[in-house]
Amino acid sequence: MYSRFIALLGLLILSLPSWAQVTDNFSDGDFTQNPVWQGTNGDFLVNAAQELQLNSVVAGTSYLSLPHMLLNLNNKEWQIKVRESFAPSSSNFGRVYLTSDNANLSLAQNGYYVLFGETGSTDAIRLFKLVAGVSTQICAGIDGQISASCNASIKVKRNASGLWSLYADLAGTTNYTLLSSATDASNLLGTHFGVLCTYTISNATKFYFDNVYIGPEILDVTPPSLMSVTPISASQIDLLFNESVTQASAQNLANYSFSPALTLYNASVGKIFNLTGYHITDGSSNGLITSGWILPGEYKVLTATANIPLFTGTSALGVTSFPSLNNAGDTLLLKNPINLPLDLVVYTDQWYKDPIKKGGGYSLELINPNDPCSDENNWIASNDPSGGTPGLINSVYDITPDTQAPSINLLLASAPNYLQLWFDEGMDSSSLVNAIYQFNPPLTPNFIYASGKYTNTVILQFVENLVPSVVYTLTLQNATDCWINSQTLVAQFALTETPLAGEIVVNEILQNPYNGGQDWIELYNNSNKIFNLKNLQFANFDNDTIANFTSINGNYILKPGAYAVLGKDSVFAKQHYPFHGEGNFVYVLLPSYNNDSGSVYLFNENQVLLDLVKYSNNWQFPLLDNVDGVSLERIDPNGPSSSGMNWHSAWM
Repeated sequence: MYSRFIALLGLLILSLPSWAQVTDNFSDGDFTQNPVWQGTNGDFLVNAAQELQLNSVVAGTSYLSLPHMLLNLNNKEWQIKVRESFAPSSSNFGRVYLTSDNANLSLAQNGYYVLFGETGSTDAIRLFKLVAGVSTQICAGIDGQISASCNASIKVKRNASGLWSLYADLAGTTNYTLLSSATDASNLLGTHFGVLCTYTISNATKFYFDNVYIGPEILDVTPPSLMSVTPISASQIDLLFNESVTQASAQNLANYSFSPALTLYNASVGKIFNLTGYHITDGSSNGLITSGWILPGEYKVLTATANIPLFTGTSALGVTSFPSLNNAGDTLLLKNPINLPLDLVVYTDQWYKDPIKKGGGYSLELINPNDPCSDENNWIASNDPSGGTPGLINSVYDITPDTQAPSINLLLASAPNYLQLWFDEGMDSSSLVNAIYQFNPPLTPNFIYASGKYTNTVILQFVENLVPSVVYTLTLQNATDCWINSQTLVAQFALTETPLAGEIVVNEILQNPYNGGQDWIELYNNSNKIFNLKNLQFANFDNDTIANFTSINGNYILKPGAYAVLGKDSVFAKQHYPFHGEGNFVYVLLPSYNNDSGSVYLFNENQVLLDLVKYSNNWQFPLLDNVDGVSLERIDPNGPSSSGMNWHSAWM
């Protein structure tokens, strides 16, 4: 009997890898079995598209979870498709718990989760760990990727050494690209996987989930396929693969063979296309063009079949299940009958570049149809008095080629050894991967990642770890924009640190502005460290408590001994304070600070108090007849923050 028990136990152990995984695409129309999801069940349903959908009738927080059955987190993979058809905010966001120590996700204290939505417009897909109820970011995608809405397939991997890799396909398919990676080897195994939605009543039915996988890492054993070959000059061609390939294999000329046929190029001049069976989709609705032809140089209007009579005088084609496009932004994909992507536009209402037209009644128009990138810089609100030009040449049409070389807009370093660059226009991805990167102090890139054929950003991973607060100089050569313009670019960056108490201080306060002006606050870096002001928080004292927190949403690098002025209206401040420092203004919506007295609280992103000034208008120079528009200046950054002896009127 004993030997049989041991044998059976061994059999169970050997069988664990085969059943320790979970999959669910909700094709059975039921989330309560095979597998069993539990939580606030009455707030969810499986819709006609076989997606798990939030279906609440009041504002609140809802969740579903299920046991993930993982014995450890090493070499594991999680996949899920997440669709949020709204602009996220601090009141409307989703979490996907990869692992939680509590089946009730709203009570989770330890685990890992992916966040979809946050305060402000910097929404990124972010991976967090949760320890004793405190969340700490591990890694994140690009800011603003899901600021308008989200229709993303997500993949997260963790290897045996604790390296987490966050992937996404923002078109909702499975062409994943790496967003970010970082190491966290914490043992937060937990017991449950699940989804948690926080929402207002207007978004109580706008969360969707699908295609869940939890289990061992799925190894890619399918070789990449060549999707397209595009000549870009007499001696260059651009190759597009269906997935990422290693730099070494892509640069090995022995992997390629050529024939004279590759020198032929047909730019579709004179071609006629039958659009029957083409699809237009936003990820949630898949519109089908039932019939129609398009001739060379011709325009066609795509609209719901029932709306064709509204487009008299134009050549409109009916589309069944025409997508309902979101005002704030959406993803629009055109595919041929065999589902080959032809064009993709991921727009937001910021593309209007006009606050009035952004309000409605105007279309977004493409400026230059020959622009290889066609990013947000190539779109703008229609100038036509009617608000649009359906079926006609665009009112903003301009085919002037771009001859301006690109510039670097922003560099952000992240621990331990990552650097991300943003450019002021779309760039040729192959040029970014093959460009010459030189660093002082020296750094050695061992991984260069640029997503898609054209992009405005590139990520580098170095062999060496970055030293915090050390200024590195980058010299970049041979990086070209979409029009093959290039110049040598030089820029500086540093791995910033999290400030501690006294390292950033409130140095000047304008709480009593001129008529028509706004409050502003000046900060001073009172250390030898370099900081990013993003996510620093201001607050005041209201109703006997610290309240009215506001955050800095933009990136701003503050070097040792440097100043930054924060407020809502930099134009007014520059006009009335002519001795201002150029480029030192940072936009932020400050709390309200009373004219006579008040409290200015400054916290870091972990809500550690950096400085507190309990000011009084009595600190002003007593002989001033009028102190409107007169700021209070700090005398000694190391002196007491709330002593009137350490402050004086700026005009003195």
